[in-house]
Amino acid sequence: MRALEDNATSGPDEQPGVLALSWLELPPKLPYSGFTYLGGRASEDRLTLPPLQMAKTLDDLRPLRLKFRHKVVSESRTEPFSLTIGCRLEPMLKDSFAKRVDFGSFTATGEWGSFEMSLAEGTNADKLLAAIASESPSSFKIVWSQAGKLDDYHSGDTLLIDDVVITVANAE
Repeated sequence: MRALEDNATSGPDEQPGVLALSWLELPPKLPYSGFTYLGGRASEDRLTLPPLQMAKTLDDLRPLRLKFRHKVVSESRTEPFSLTIGCRLEPMLKDSFAKRVDFGSFTATGEWGSFEMSLAEGTNADKLLAAIASESPSSFKIVWSQAGKLDDYHSGDTLLIDDVVITVANAE
């Protein structure tokens, strides 16, 4: 698997620069595969998300929204295809999967699509809130993962992600 910032491929805004997440080779048995986005390599570039660090209730999560654009391409396929991709947000803590907010899955196709969801709409939010309260994570990560059957994925399939942003909606 390979994850890289692809500065040659254009996003939906026709500007170069996307996150490219590729399945280079698929082993005969692949129980799980995924990619983690930390925000940046340096600690000051990580997803610290201060409004999330201060969240105590589900209502505190409602204004926080994850947004991004997505598309799939392949070096080995010529026919149109789609992939089912899982998405979740996890604290940077031990056993982070158990403390995630899970956004479910989306279908990525050969056309740019949009994903947007409030953190309060995800499942397992109570576990994330408990982890924030008891363990005070210093940062978070976004995980995109295989959500479909292994047969749906082929060597050379690449998920393109662009315009990743976590916003805080103004209270009205």
